[in-house]
Amino acid sequence: MQKIKNAVKERKALLAEKKEISFWNIPKAKELNVKIAELTEDIEELKSEKAVLLNQLDCADDAGIAAIKKDIAYAEAGLFKLEQQEEKYSSKLKAGLSEYAENRTSQRELEQKKQQKHKTTQKQKHRHSEQEQ
Repeated sequence: MQKIKNAVKERKALLAEKKEISFWNIPKAKELNVKIAELTEDIEELKSEKAVLLNQLDCADDAGIAAIKKDIAYAEAGLFKLEQQEEKYSSKLKAGLSEYAENRTSQRELEQKKQQKHKTTQKQKHRHSEQEQ
């Protein structure tokens, strides 16, 4: 919309300038005509793009755009909140995984100690039984 407004203002200024120049100043008139034609074409392209966008957004006119902007702002706020929650829970998950890994390591060490103790006990029993025979 702003591009269209700016182009229309510029085109009006060029038309006013063209009216002010002398009839005999043909090169300046041609230059202004070229610029005016380019701006007119740009305005038509922008209006066409606007119509396509309005159609894609299911808006009959510019009034529907305000509602869409509101929806977008609401969606962006929701996305921001979700990103914050993801960050929070990611750090909690990392901490939990780290704690799990530490506990798993401790558990393995305890199992190894139990196995070592069991082996030691078995060896002592075996020696004791050999001595009795």
